[in-house]
Amino acid sequence: MAKLGRASEALPCFDTAIALRPDHPGAFYNRGNALRDLQRSAEAVESYHRAIALQPKHAEALNNCGAALADLGQPEAALAKYARAIALRPNFVEAHNNLGNALVQLDRAEQALASYDQAIALKPDHAAAYKNRGAALAGLGRLDAAVTDFDKSDRAAGRTMPKRTPTVAQHWQIWDAERKHWRVASAPSP
Repeated sequence: MAKLGRASEALPCFDTAIALRPDHPGAFYNRGNALRDLQRSAEAVESYHRAIALQPKHAEALNNCGAALADLGQPEAALAKYARAIALRPNFVEAHNNLGNALVQLDRAEQALASYDQAIALKPDHAAAYKNRGAALAGLGRLDAAVTDFDKSDRAAGRTMPKRTPTVAQHWQIWDAERKHWRVASAPSP
């Protein structure tokens, strides 16, 4: 049910599963996902922590816990979760992308580029990583590279857009629009 966008209906099922098997990390993990879908991130963090306590090497729970912490405005704590997820699973694309997002939130955009680069190296068609890297590049004043990444993001997402050839003023408009979108809508990926 949760994967069908029916998290509110799935939540009682996860609660029942936990009541029957309180030692099952998957039930806590799925409950955390449903809570996060319902924008109840503080409760999601608690569920992810329970899943991680039961299965310390649960990379997905660590990543999603980091995403919930980022939702709560705690990028330092999120950073630690993403780093642990990557240590457990070095090819975890979403964790690399999310790590980059947390680094940008901490005003460490230059370091974030390496995380986005790694996500793209692992999955060359990762639209969000291109978009996030583009926003970080724009924030660092590297506008031509940012525009290139925004174009790559559009192509990776299957959007056919005309190639951007902006003027300097348009560069700033693109950067401002992407920055606003990134800050508001680029929630960490599960």
